[in-house]
Formats: sequence, C-alpha cells, structure tokens
Amino acid sequence: TYYLYKQIGITLPRGTAEQKSVGTYVAKSDLQPGDLVFFGSGTGRITHVGIYVGNNTFIHASGSASKPDKVIVSSLSGYYGRVLLGARRF
Repeated sequence: TYYLYKQIGITLPRGTAEQKSVGTYVAKSDLQPGDLVFFGSGTGRITHVGIYVGNNTFIHASGSASKPDKVIVSSLSGYYGRVLLGARRF
C-alpha cells in the first residue's frame, strides 16, 4: 500500500498500524475503491492491509511458504469480514 499510494502522489506511513491512524475514517457501509482496509487479531492488533476495489472485494498480498508474493482479490465476507478492524480514505 505504501508503494502503490506513493505512485499516485500520496505518502503514507510505512507500517500498517501507522497507516490506520491517519487519513479519514470510513465505515464499512461507505467503502469506495481505493480505501485501505485493515485486518487483525482479536486483540485489535493490525496484521494485514488491503485496498478496497468495489463490490465487497479488496486486493492484497497473500503470501505463504508455498505461494510467496501472491497478489489476490478477496471478499470482505466470511473470514475477512470477521477480522476487519476498519478502513481509511486518503
């Protein structure tokens, strides 16, 4: 997210927790393409960030040992809907 936003002239903090503390709060019902969506654990610790692309979906890096550096589109329903901590607009 840091790199992509920089390409369009918006400088974000490097870390996801810091990114969630700037910008404008956006309710899930008001998401627009380009908004950052933040995910985390039950303690409220942010562990992941993506970019909302519309139709209840977002794009994010989803790496693992078997599929490193994979960029995918996922739904905000199900698992990601349960761990969504918030969204910001810049």
